[in-house]
Amino acid sequence: MQSNGTLLHKSGVIRQRYTNIDLYRVKNASAEINLISGGKLILTNSDGSIQVLPYIKNADQIANVIRGLVNEQRKEQGVSLIEML
Repeated sequence: MQSNGTLLHKSGVIRQRYTNIDLYRVKNASAEINLISGGKLILTNSDGSIQVLPYIKNADQIANVIRGLVNEQRKEQGVSLIEML
């Protein structure tokens, strides 16, 4: 996590890709574990978009950490998540 409340995900070896994710916009953070390829994080944003971050070691633990950081950022930004039915 960067100090400005964003999560930076860097991927790729030959063609590197950087993704900045505003933590206060994350609606849900979940993990899927695969014994062969490792885990992946699945982040659902408040606008409905989904970001999948593959090859994450200890993805379930990282998802829990991200949930805590998301709550901290929402409080800091004064943002509340309103669920639409």
